[in-house]
Amino acid sequence: MIGSIVLAADPVKRPDAYLLNLAPPDARGHAEARFDAYAPVDRAEGGYWGAGFQVLGAETILKELYEIGLGTHVEAWGFGIEPDFEGRIEEITFNLPPDLFTISLRTMANKAHMRADVDDDGVVERSTAIENTDSQDLFGTAEVVMAGGELSSGNVADQTVQGHINLRGLAKPAARFGGGYGEPRIEVFAVSYLRILERRIYNQTAVTGNTTMTNLVDEVIDEVGEFIGSVDLGANITSLAREFDIDRRAFDILMDATRLGDASARRWLLSILGRTCTNAIGRRVRLSPAAPVQPAAVSA
Repeated sequence: MIGSIVLAADPVKRPDAYLLNLAPPDARGHAEARFDAYAPVDRAEGGYWGAGFQVLGAETILKELYEIGLGTHVEAWGFGIEPDFEGRIEEITFNLPPDLFTISLRTMANKAHMRADVDDDGVVERSTAIENTDSQDLFGTAEVVMAGGELSSGNVADQTVQGHINLRGLAKPAARFGGGYGEPRIEVFAVSYLRILERRIYNQTAVTGNTTMTNLVDEVIDEVGEFIGSVDLGANITSLAREFDIDRRAFDILMDATRLGDASARRWLLSILGRTCTNAIGRRVRLSPAAPVQPAAVSA
């Protein structure tokens, strides 16, 4: 069972003084706020994956959480002081009857470029990357790559990308008037810090040739893993070809690489761990071989 959920300031982008401790719904005594309907998701590939829960409390506390909660750090702890989840808030829905309000990072993009043929030479070029640095300062970088086919000029590509950034550069609230019901509450959906790499693009043009799985994981995280706190990478010398000037999501690169296993046909996994009561290091990515499958006992 979960004993508490801690909401704290983003440790990377907004290390301010925000802190909210959520008690179980049946806890005795005073609590600033309580949680309910906690539903974590863990996977062999990825470790902590996501978690959803409700926040119940005074309306002023709920309004503050809705206003500043996106990107907030989340830790869930069991009654035995065992970590159950670590990540950050990606989406908040505020049920404030009679209305319902939602704000999310899922569709946000604060850095983008386009791949298009802009000079009619049959070669696809990369346009200038356009960014919303204010958004990046708040939430980190979220990237998209747009495809333009054939365009009349690079200016057309830049204008198109700029329009997308203007539309998606910041998280925008949405309202459903008349959609609220019951008591005021907030519904939170959080994702692990590893899954933030789903919104990062990795492209390298420095070197060609081959590298090892361990080196590739280290290079990708070092380049785009701004929310990764530390790494614990086992030695895997499986040879991988370096992709040259190819835009791919960093998360996909890492997962595809680790699925190759090793020369002994062992499965390898990439996962993320949170801090524990005896180890303050959180947001820790681990690359390690999977535990061997134990055959089922056969009765006589």
